[in-house]
Amino acid sequence: MHHEDANLEIALEILSLPREIGKHPESGEPVLADLGRYGPYLKCGSTNRSLPSGEDLLTIELQRAVEILNTNTRKGAEVLRELGEHPDSQTAVQIKSGRYGPYITDGSTNVSLKKGESPEEIDLAAAVERLAAKAAAGPSRRRSGRGRARKRKA
Repeated sequence: MHHEDANLEIALEILSLPREIGKHPESGEPVLADLGRYGPYLKCGSTNRSLPSGEDLLTIELQRAVEILNTNTRKGAEVLRELGEHPDSQTAVQIKSGRYGPYITDGSTNVSLKKGESPEEIDLAAAVERLAAKAAAGPSRRRSGRGRARKRKA
């Protein structure tokens, strides 16, 4: 929108955001249109999608909003398997496909699967055991930058 196109009516609509477009036909959750840090977006439950250019935040209809929300634009980790609920933290334990191969996660701790190990071989007890061992080990140690300092001459 150009500043020449703005008027009091549009300004008041923008100030009244987030706007509820309607209820999602499958989940029944409210579909919201809002203006965020990175531009206009749609939200339904825990799903957020940026509004494509050419779509109007103030006039988009429910059918089009649902189409946009159903597109999978994430390039993140795909869930390969749900193992169940972690007995201590009550969070979902999953096996996901990541950039460096499959890994086990409980949302805060990640453990890579061993080379040649299949995601189907892992059960909840083994996954919880590995997550606990990784959490107990603490954060990984980073290499210091001393090697670069030695190469420079003063």
